[in-house]
Amino acid sequence: QKYRETDTRDRKRNDELTDEYRRVTKQYRDLQAKFRHFESSDTERYLKLWEMHEEEVNELVAKVIKADEIIHKQQLGLDWRPPNLTA
Repeated sequence: QKYRETDTRDRKRNDELTDEYRRVTKQYRDLQAKFRHFESSDTERYLKLWEMHEEEVNELVAKVIKADEIIHKQQLGLDWRPPNLTA
């Protein structure tokens, strides 16, 4: 009698723990999937933003270089050499 009660209680507890384990494992897998999705989405958004800013910066650099050339030639009367931009 006592053995049966203990066995029944332990089996029930084992079933509960097994269900809990499955639930937590599923939550973990779902969380990993969400993380991968957002990581990919964030990376894509970051790269698009980087490209947009890179284009804007390149345009500004070109304007500054042109202004530098004009200042050297017209205002200072000096020979002008374009800067090395391979940095």
